[in-house]
Amino acid sequence: MAEPTDPPNQYESVLQRNPTVAPQPVPTDDPETTTEPPPPTPTAPAPTPTAPTPTVPRPARRPTRQPRTPTADAPDPPSPALPPVDREALAATKRRNGIVSAIGAVLPSEPNPQALDWVVKTDPLQLTADNTTRLIERFALATLYYQLGGKSWTLSNGWLSEAGECDWDGVDCFFSKSITSVRLKENNLVGSLPDELGLLTSIEIVDLAGNPSLVGTLPQSVENWTLVKEVYLNNNAFTGELPTALAQWTALERLWVAGNQFAGTLPELSEPARSLLKMADFSSNLFDGTLPTSIGGWSEIESIDVSNNKFSGTLPQEIDRWANVQQAHFGLNDLTGTVPEGLCSRGGINVTADCTEVTCACCSNCQRRRTRTLAGYFSFNG
Repeated sequence: MAEPTDPPNQYESVLQRNPTVAPQPVPTDDPETTTEPPPPTPTAPAPTPTAPTPTVPRPARRPTRQPRTPTADAPDPPSPALPPVDREALAATKRRNGIVSAIGAVLPSEPNPQALDWVVKTDPLQLTADNTTRLIERFALATLYYQLGGKSWTLSNGWLSEAGECDWDGVDCFFSKSITSVRLKENNLVGSLPDELGLLTSIEIVDLAGNPSLVGTLPQSVENWTLVKEVYLNNNAFTGELPTALAQWTALERLWVAGNQFAGTLPELSEPARSLLKMADFSSNLFDGTLPTSIGGWSEIESIDVSNNKFSGTLPQEIDRWANVQQAHFGLNDLTGTVPEGLCSRGGINVTADCTEVTCACCSNCQRRRTRTLAGYFSFNG
């Protein structure tokens, strides 16, 4: 009988099949032979959690521009075509700028817009700044027309037309190329005189009398009338004082401002004008103060009228030097004193004064002193 054999060891079978597997101890019941398990492998302690480090974003890298490689078959697109140059518009702008500059150089205030528009756009002559003198004079007359109601004037033939300004109604140039005379007497002028009137620097005669709707003060620009000889502004509705600009009128021979509402004292005339003035009429205004002694220096005076004002004080004795005087009217004021005997001794002289207040041996008319009534009119006592 065959001896029993031990069953095959499972580990040996494994070793036989896979010799790379390490042999494992065989468990037995013998305590002495029992193999102790190997000590546990120490493990590393878990890391202590720390705060995460903030991530700083990197700035975006600017893409690198690749150089453009020209190709023979892909040419650059052509530049857009420029619009055609409007040469007429450029010339018109240049002309307008020249006109505005020329006028601005001689006019201290803003130009009348209607007159400026007329010389720039409408004037048939289409003058440029190269013809400055004529341009300025046509502009000044155009301003006069627009500001004083030219459409309603009694006479306005030729104004603002293609005709030369010397051929317009009331405008004369005599033998000069510049305007020397403006006569618009009793022509229904309405409004106030513009500053542009002073641009007529060659003017010798100005007659604007008999236009009762002509109001306001005289512009200071009339100081430019250095050649003016005759000025007629009587029977209008001017107010204010006569401007000191009158002292620049060195050639003045005749000055008529009667029948307005001028106030203040008589103006001082230039030294040349004192020896040239022949006729002066200041009557029927609101002038006041005393008669200046300087009027005695008006050596060529032939006729003077200061009546019907508010002059006061003593009649200046310097008027005795008026060698050529034919008429002198001082009445209807508050003057006192005596008309000089030397003045009365000249034959054929016509003198009037307030005989109750002024001693006058040669007065042809003794006008009585005036008083103002409550109704605003003048009555006479005496």
